Amino acid sequence: MSNKPISLKQALYRAGLGISLFTFISKKAKNECETNLNNLNFV
Repeated sequence: MSNKPISLKQALYRAGLGISLFTFISKKAKNECETNLNNLNFV
């Protein structure tokens, strides 16, 4: 990992990827995990 700053456009893209992954995992968890695990989800 580099310490060089990244552009705002690149930061927004990477944040979008993270949000997309979190959304996907959250939706899968609702169908496949116990209620206690789903209660940890704040979305």
